[in-house]
Formats: sequence, C-alpha cells, structure tokens
Amino acid sequence: GRESTLRDVVAEMTRIFGSRSEVRWNAFPARRWDTTHWSANTQKSRDLLGWSPRHSLAQGLLKTSEWMRITGGEDADAQTRPQARRIAG
Repeated sequence: GRESTLRDVVAEMTRIFGSRSEVRWNAFPARRWDTTHWSANTQKSRDLLGWSPRHSLAQGLLKTSEWMRITGGEDADAQTRPQARRIAG
C-alpha cells in the first residue's frame, strides 16, 4: 500500500468528484488525543481473512464516483427493504 495524507485524500476527492468546497484546515483546535500520523498495516487482515487491497486510493475513489453516478448514492438493496425506505425518507 501507499500512505496518504489527509491533504492527498482531499486533493484526490476534489479532482475526482469535482468538488469546489473550501477546505478549512485547522478550523478547530487540536485535541489532546489527535495525532498527526495515522498508518494502517493490512498484514493482519491478509493473514486472518486473506484480504488485501486491490485498488489505489484514486482507483477506489473513481469506482465510488462511478457507483454514485449510477445509483445516485443509494444502496441498491434499500429499495427492497421497507425499513430502509422509512429511514431514508
């Protein structure tokens, strides 16, 4: 995998989704439990579940964008579940 910063993620999302939203960095004061570095190690999921990521961040966001375009962001199964319709609207 490849480590991505929050700025990397925001930049990719802005590019892929065409967002024009303003990002306000440091809009809130840091909390004592906040960290400046998060990193995932997928070895345990690989060992226990046989899972490993198949897509880069950009590929995953592109696939998400395509799914949202096709479905309107709706869970396809939600249309058949009455409780999902009640909650959703």
